[in-house]
Amino acid sequence: MATAEFPTDIGVDFLQCTVCCDTFKEPKTLIPCLHTFCKSCLKECVTKQRVSHLSCPLCRQEVPIPEDGVEGLKNNSFIASLVAAVQDYIKIRENPSKILCSHCDAGAVATSRCVECAEFLCHSCESAHRRLKSTNGHTRLTIDELQTGEHGDKLRAKRIPKCEVHPSKTVWLYCTTCDVPICRECAGTDHQEPAHQHEELSQAAAERKKTIKDLIARCQWQVQNLHKHEKMLAKMESYLEENEEKAKAEVTTNMKRLITIIQQEETVMLDSITMAAEQQRKKLQGQLEEKQTSLASAKRTCDFAMALAREGDIFEMLTFSKEIEQRLHSIAAQPSTGPGADLAKITVEYGSLKQQLKTDFPKNTKLFGKGSDRRREPEVE
Repeated sequence: MATAEFPTDIGVDFLQCTVCCDTFKEPKTLIPCLHTFCKSCLKECVTKQRVSHLSCPLCRQEVPIPEDGVEGLKNNSFIASLVAAVQDYIKIRENPSKILCSHCDAGAVATSRCVECAEFLCHSCESAHRRLKSTNGHTRLTIDELQTGEHGDKLRAKRIPKCEVHPSKTVWLYCTTCDVPICRECAGTDHQEPAHQHEELSQAAAERKKTIKDLIARCQWQVQNLHKHEKMLAKMESYLEENEEKAKAEVTTNMKRLITIIQQEETVMLDSITMAAEQQRKKLQGQLEEKQTSLASAKRTCDFAMALAREGDIFEMLTFSKEIEQRLHSIAAQPSTGPGADLAKITVEYGSLKQQLKTDFPKNTKLFGKGSDRRREPEVE
């Protein structure tokens, strides 16, 4: 990898914490979502949430917090080494004269870099580095060599990792049974053969790299699919706003049409009520006049009979008694029931309105994407 392309290939976002939006500092990785954040950012999140599980700031997956807190979360040495490599790249490309020796306290300007130790060395420390038995086999590159852009892949530290169980020992095998790197002491104790199977570190790494590459190839289709869905959802948001306005306009139009229908039916129904009331009024008036006539006649008959009974002589009584008796019997025999309540009743019929609304009432509609076919899904370019 050429140095000139090193930061571009990695990508700035890959080396930035999504919480503080700054370059990772002491990166910690959450398991199992594998999202990485600065240790200080995670401590702040844990302090705010105050729970036994941390909600990942990126995907919201619940992650158990170890007993020792954020310190117990897995260190992301890979990201840390990339950050250090990029920072060294910037120093080498922009201010090589300001790169100081990592070993001495004299503040001497570095002239080379040890690949295995990932440290800058001044001329004196580089000579001592070459003489020491433990470091004389290390690869050293001058600052000028690093600036050529031909050794970008050597900016990251190449140290042999230490065993997590025995920190003084270096790992040299990989236990495929437990999926952990082990040292010689581990191989003779907790990871003894034949109960545990071992592989050379390089062989185990190569096999897992192949597996990961195969999985990446399979996952790329899913990434493309998710990207397609993301674009569809983004377009659907604009469609939703458009359909909201269309739906409101449709409701307004239909309501106006329904209001017009109702108003027209209102006029017809009011006219019908007026006609029905007029017919009832005529019946009522006819019966009223009939009752008034009967009342006046009956009253006059009663008055005449009372006067005759009180003031008439024998001859007058006998002369009118037969007719008076017949008339009084006729009045007394008349039915005593009152007028029917139906004379004041008005019936309102909504059948015509119901039928009109049933015929003209708008059907339920669903609005989708652009175009005349409402069933068509939004297209993604």
